[in-house]
Amino acid sequence: MDSVNRSCPITAYPCESYTDFLDGKCMNCSMFRSSGCPVFGYDSIHWRRTLVQLGQTRTYFQTNNAAPFCQFGYKVDILTWNQKTQWGYLTIKLSNGEEETQVRVTRKSLKFERYVESSFLAQFKIDVQPVKEISLKFCRGGGIQPRMKLRILSIRLSPLQNNL
Repeated sequence: MDSVNRSCPITAYPCESYTDFLDGKCMNCSMFRSSGCPVFGYDSIHWRRTLVQLGQTRTYFQTNNAAPFCQFGYKVDILTWNQKTQWGYLTIKLSNGEEETQVRVTRKSLKFERYVESSFLAQFKIDVQPVKEISLKFCRGGGIQPRMKLRILSIRLSPLQNNL
């Protein structure tokens, strides 16, 4: 019902596979121009012609397990300056000063190389606009491993939601 009554637009990302979607490889929706990425549900007809012309019939999205079902996606770009390549997982917390939301990016270990931008998809359960504070927690994984820091040179969060 959230997708039909437009109370919670669910953005769908055209992609060849669910794995590519989760890896953040399908976040560019420039082929749809100002319409942005397709929205699942009642308004999906607006993207049909472009999807058929492109031969792109697969779109992917994630939902929350309870209402509201829509998630709020960000493309995350991180540039690090550690001497050695680091592998690990991130917890990202966003705050607008009143509300906060967080997500653990744990689907697979992320690779952070010196002066190489790492990009991935992060989807949050609630929208906390405008984002005023970002905090990150880096974890190398399970087991006993030496404690390492991830030295971040820059981080960019690009919201992926359509403006409906």
